[in-house]
Formats: sequence, structure tokens, C-alpha cells
Amino acid sequence: MRFLIGLAVKNLKRRKRRTMFTVAGIAMGVWLTLTFFGVTNYNYAKLIENGSKMSYGHLSFLNEDYLLHSSAKNSVFVSEKELASSSKIAGIQKALPRIMISASAMSAKKSLPVAIMGIDVKLENSEDNVFLDHITSGEIPKSNSDRSVIVGKKLLEKLGLREGQKLIIQFSDKNGDIQSELLWITTVFSTGSEIIDTGSIIVPMNVIQKYLRYEENEYSFIAMIMNNPNLLEAAETDVKKIFASNNSGEVVDWKTSQESLYSLIKLDKSSGLFFICILGFIVALGNLNTILMSVLERRKEFGMMLAIGMKPRQLIMNVIYEAIVMSLLGVFIGFILGSLTYSYFLYVGLDISEMVGSAEAANSLFDPIMRSKLYLKDYFISAISFIILTILASLYPALKIRKLNPIEVMTR
Repeated sequence: MRFLIGLAVKNLKRRKRRTMFTVAGIAMGVWLTLTFFGVTNYNYAKLIENGSKMSYGHLSFLNEDYLLHSSAKNSVFVSEKELASSSKIAGIQKALPRIMISASAMSAKKSLPVAIMGIDVKLENSEDNVFLDHITSGEIPKSNSDRSVIVGKKLLEKLGLREGQKLIIQFSDKNGDIQSELLWITTVFSTGSEIIDTGSIIVPMNVIQKYLRYEENEYSFIAMIMNNPNLLEAAETDVKKIFASNNSGEVVDWKTSQESLYSLIKLDKSSGLFFICILGFIVALGNLNTILMSVLERRKEFGMMLAIGMKPRQLIMNVIYEAIVMSLLGVFIGFILGSLTYSYFLYVGLDISEMVGSAEAANSLFDPIMRSKLYLKDYFISAISFIILTILASLYPALKIRKLNPIEVMTR
């Protein structure tokens, strides 16, 4: 085995240009695969994080009918003890009571449909809520009883209003009665998404509870924000135990509460897998061509080796070892390139805001600055995939050696 590996290395050194092209192709494939994995990992994580902070959380406790019909009557009752216990579970950053209903925002100029989110302003901050993280003017209300409203910049522009003026909201309360209320515009946010900035307003918790005729411990849902999404399954089990005796709702994860986002990510993963398969096929096809040409050029050499007593199996293994050596070298170089790209995206990033336009996707926000997030499994999958592809590409050329007739090839 050692002799065959040494022979394979010597053969590769003899044909440096062809070896370099083959290694470069493998390295390019590994680099592109790692870059793809890194960018998609980050984008998926950011979409899930932002979608959770904008609405239901990574885990939610909500009425079983709320996702089908998000009306004020489909509410849950949650005690302070249940909230406190949920926040202490490993992996959960906070358990946040929220109210979310459909409404109309009106001015003297026009009326527009919006989603009202009621939040506990004493609990939530910019780390838990995307809207609060994108405030451009004004401050977060100090009290849950303030009749103030946090409004998207685009909504103000379309309604012809400005900060400091009054906004009328119209909605159905818990009993189905139509209510109209007047709020002061004290704070403005801008996420960069016209859809979100036009269709969202934030109201302090006690104010919206009063308007909806809710009780003090009554909400639309409890949004549990994870600081370690890897603990999601374990946290979900613990949360279900806490709410086991609460019959007003059920515990669901983000895949259920944000079904459109989950479907988008699944579809994107499928298209990404197709891209990786095409890339792998192209690299394997290139390797097949170069290895086949190398074998055909050395037919006379192989014939001499067979004539002096080497077995066809040893020559076949020699070609396969050549492929393994080239794949290992290509993977190593690909790792270096992939790690350099990862470091650049991680610490600097690439601004693609002008290319993508809106920053909204499936009721969530993605980061217009392209960044990367790689795991050890990404390196492992990339390495194993391209090593196996290169070995498979070498099998056909290697097996052609079995058909060689030493006397025939040496006399040509």
C-alpha cells in the first residue's frame, strides 16, 4: 500500500499542470460549497430569529384556533408564575406576553389595514423586539398605560401624519364589537421593508387590553425567545410541562406558528441542494476527463508494469490513490479558501441591499449585509462529498486498465 501511494504521488508530480488543474477544480468546489453553506446558515438563522422577535417567538403558547383566525376572542390566560417559570428554562431568553390583532389605522386622508401588536414595554427591549431595534425617532413608552403608539415610517407617510399627531385605530374587541380609539404618535420605526413599515403598529399592553376588554392576565399568545435555538426541542418539552394544566392554549414551535417562513426555508434548502448536486456533477465530470486522459496516455507504461509482474488490481488501486491524493489536497486548499471567505463575511460582510431591494421575506426580515455561519459538520460534509466524487470519477478510467493487453500496448 505504501509503495502504491508513493508511486501515485510520483505520477502526480510528473504531470504537475494536469494535477494542478484537477486539484484547483476540487478546491473550487469545496470553497463554493462552504461559502454556500455559510451564507445560507446565517440567512436561515437570521430569518428565524427576526421572525420570532417580530411575532410568535421560537416557542409560543396560544389558543389552538388563533393561527387559523387571529381574532381578539381567541386568547389565552397566563399567570405570572407560568411566565416566570418559562423564562427560567435553559435556552429561553424571555417569555413575553403579546397581543396581536388586525385593525385599521386612519387619518383624515385615508385608512389602511395594519396589525396591532400589544407589548409589555417594561419587559421588551431592542434585544427581544425587531421593531424596537429599528426606532428612528422618539422613545419607547415608559408605561404600559401610555396612550401612545409606535408607528412605521411608511405608514405615517401614506396616512399623511407625523410624529406628535393623533392616529385613529379601529378594530373588533373580544365580544365582536367595533371599537375606535385615538392614540398619540410618539415613536417611529423603519425596518427597511415597506410591507412591514406600512402594516405594523405597537401599542403598550394595558392600553390594548383595555380596548379589547381583556382581563389583566389575558393575551393573544406568549412568545418565548430563544438565546440558544439548539436547545429548542428540550425547551419545548419543559414548556409543555409548565403549561400542562393550562387549558386555554397549546405550545407550538416556530415551524407551526410561522408556517410560511418554514415553507420558504424548506424550498430554499431544496434548491440549494440541487445547486450543490450540479456543482458536484461538474467537478466530478472534470475529474473523470482528466483522470481518463492520464490513464490513456500511460497505457504503454501500465503495459510494462503488467509485463514485469504487477497485478491489474495494483494498477487500479494506483489510479484510485492518485485520485485520493488530489482530492485531499483539493479539500485542504478549499478549506483554506472557505475559511478566509467565512472570516471576511463574519467580520466585514457584503452589502447586497441594492441588489435585493426589500428586506422582507415571509413576514420576517433578512440581513441585507451578507454574512456567514459555518459549523464543523459543513466542513465534514464538503470534504467527504468531494473525496467520494473524485474516487467515483476515477473508477471508470481505473477499470479500463483491466482490459489492457501488455504485449499489444507495448508493441504499438
